Amino acid sequence: MSIVVKKFGPFQDCTANQAIAYFELQRACHESLIKEAARQAKQWTARFSDITVEELAVEIATIKLSLRIAPYITGFIHIQANPLNAHSTLKTIENAKRIIDLVALLCPSFPNSRICIKLPSTYPSLVAAHKLSPTIHTLATTLFALPQAELAAEAGCTYIAPYVHELAVQMPDPPPLKTPIIRFCVDIQCLYRARGIHTKVLPASLKSVEEIMQLAGVDHITVAPALLADLASPRTEDQLALTESLFDKAEDDALGEDREDIMHDDKLKGDVENKGKAYLHDEERWHKAMAEDEEAQKKLKQALEIFGDMQRQLETMMKPLCT
Repeated sequence: MSIVVKKFGPFQDCTANQAIAYFELQRACHESLIKEAARQAKQWTARFSDITVEELAVEIATIKLSLRIAPYITGFIHIQANPLNAHSTLKTIENAKRIIDLVALLCPSFPNSRICIKLPSTYPSLVAAHKLSPTIHTLATTLFALPQAELAAEAGCTYIAPYVHELAVQMPDPPPLKTPIIRFCVDIQCLYRARGIHTKVLPASLKSVEEIMQLAGVDHITVAPALLADLASPRTEDQLALTESLFDKAEDDALGEDREDIMHDDKLKGDVENKGKAYLHDEERWHKAMAEDEEAQKKLKQALEIFGDMQRQLETMMKPLCT
C-alpha cells in the first residue's frame, strides 16, 4: 500500500474495512505489526475490558495500518466499526469511542478531527451516528437505497458511501456484475445540495475507469489501487469521449430554475422540497420504506455477512497471539 500512495499520492482520505485489513495483514511485511498489536491488546485489556483481547488486537492492527498511510493524505483516516455490532446502537457507540481512544494511545499527535468512523447503514448504527455527531465524524457505509441516505443525512453523517456494486464483486470468486447504481450517487448528491445538506457523497465499490469517469464531479470517491493504476494510464481523445460524466447535465441544470430535472429516480422526483423524512424517531417507518427496495435489502444483508465473516477471520488470526 505504501508503494501505491508514494506513486499516486498524495490523497485526500484513506479508507479501511475488515476485508481490506484481512487481506493486507496476510502480507509478510506486516508480521511485526500483528505481533505488536497482540502485545498491546494484552497490555490494555483491563482498560478495554468490554471486548475480547483478540477483538481489541484487530482494532489496534487496523488502526496501525491506517496510521502508516496518514502521512500521505490530507484528510481523514476512515476506520470501520465492528460489523457484528451493526444492529446495536450502544455497542456501535462504544466501538466508535474506543477507536478514538486507541488512536490517541497509538499516535497522540494525530488529531481526532481527522478520524472518521465507518458505520453500516442499518437503523441502529445510524442512530449511533446521530448520538456521536458532531463530536465524532461518521460515514454511512454499505448504502444502497434512498431511506438509508436520508437517515444518514438526518443523523449528521459527514459522508455516505453508496456502493456502486454489491460488495461480493470485490471478493475472491466474484459473481457477475449487475447494473451499477451510478445514477443513484448523482441523484443523492443533487438532492443533498437542493436541501442544503452538508453530508458528502463518497461512492465506493467501483469496478472500472469508465465508472469513475461517469462520477467525475462527485464530492469524493474511493478508488482501489488497481483502478488507480488504470486511471493513470494514458487515454486517447476517442476513449475519453466515450465516457461522459453524469454530473455534466446535473451541473448545467443546477444553474437553472428547475432542480427536479437533475434527478432521474422516480422516488426522488418531487422530493426536493421535502426537508427529510424524520426517520430518526420513527424506526418502523424507515423499515417500511426500506422494504420497498428488496434488492437494496439483499445487498445490505450480503455486505454485513461478508464483513462479519472477515471480522471473525481477523479475530481467529489474532487469537493464538493473544493467549
